[in-house]
Amino acid sequence: MNAMLAVSLFALSAAAAPGADVEAVLDGRDPVRAQMLKTIAAFEEHDSPAVVREADKTLKLEAKHKKLKPRELGLVYSMKGIAVLFEDKAKAALPILEKASTLSPDSRTFYNLACAQSVLGKLPEAEASFRKSLEAGAKDGRFGDAVYYMRESRTDAQLAALRARPGYAKVMKEFGSKN
Repeated sequence: MNAMLAVSLFALSAAAAPGADVEAVLDGRDPVRAQMLKTIAAFEEHDSPAVVREADKTLKLEAKHKKLKPRELGLVYSMKGIAVLFEDKAKAALPILEKASTLSPDSRTFYNLACAQSVLGKLPEAEASFRKSLEAGAKDGRFGDAVYYMRESRTDAQLAALRARPGYAKVMKEFGSKN
């Protein structure tokens, strides 16, 4: 990985790793975060098999070194879960996304957890996760993520079963009125 790409990817992960030492990542003193950047790079390239492979390497290093903060670890699980879900493996993605949601309760993780739950027919859980996605996306009065996931949910095939429930319309109306 070249230095410019590493710095760029490091910036992408800054929200998950505030205060992390970019020099330690670049010079190899922080192999866990360096590997995490490879996971992020694969995720940014939408390469699901590579995301799973790189996330597994990151998790293996993390088990050995114990360097990541919970939010960083949650990001790795989230990327892996989303990649598995993208491969139409909702059953396998579900426990990965559940773990991610406990470590990094962000709008993207909850949205994809709702997708997996909806595909698997776990509709009350999907509705709760979808609500949490919008709540997380609307935190502090900023509605950017909530608006994005509201728009996305209208056509996402993985949420078709959830859209058929009255609770979906109620959540959409509630968050739509806040926007």
